[in-house]
Amino acid sequence: MARLVIAHPVMPGRGSDHLAWCQEIRVRREELAASRARAGITRQIVWSHPPSDMAIVRIDADDPQAAIRALACSDDPFDRWYAARELDVHGAPLLADGVPEVLADYFDGDPDDLDMFIAVALPLRSGETRAFRDSVVQSIGSGSGAKRLEVWDVRRLTIWLQETSRGDVVVYEAVGDLNEMIRSLAEEQDPLVAGQRAFIRDRFGLDVARDSWPIPQPGFSWSAGAF
Repeated sequence: MARLVIAHPVMPGRGSDHLAWCQEIRVRREELAASRARAGITRQIVWSHPPSDMAIVRIDADDPQAAIRALACSDDPFDRWYAARELDVHGAPLLADGVPEVLADYFDGDPDDLDMFIAVALPLRSGETRAFRDSVVQSIGSGSGAKRLEVWDVRRLTIWLQETSRGDVVVYEAVGDLNEMIRSLAEEQDPLVAGQRAFIRDRFGLDVARDSWPIPQPGFSWSAGAF
């Protein structure tokens, strides 16, 4: 089973509408289940970032892109309603910005046993994409990235790079203790942690020692057999 995690921009100022739409979807859960079964989707999770007008969508399927395209072409009433609300809130369908690139996929143990607990989307500063990509490649080659993750007991981390209509966005999808990671990044002076803090400031313009970390809000989560 494959998964695809996409940063999907929300229309400016429509973050609350996105959350309201997610609530509508939760109410129509049985229709959602039938819709996703028809398309071959086994799991869908949506996170909402109202302050940054961004959502994150995870799709699990044998072929996530084909499943998304099948939904877009469907004449089913629920699928038509979903597509219309998506266009209203996002201004474009899910794959309008293309498919994200996986820059790194670190895991400690059997990846099938390490389900992702949260995803965070961070827009890159203009002109920083190449430097970010090079830094990820270097950290993988040197092993420094794995060492940083061990400090936080992160058991899996996938880094996705998504081109969007508002610039490049990085999605971090992880298994671990989010609160501990945030506290560590903000406070600890360990050289590895301090280096990551500086990296986040330089690439994303986010000072985690001063600014609030952009924690996503749950939109909805559905998986086959969860009823």
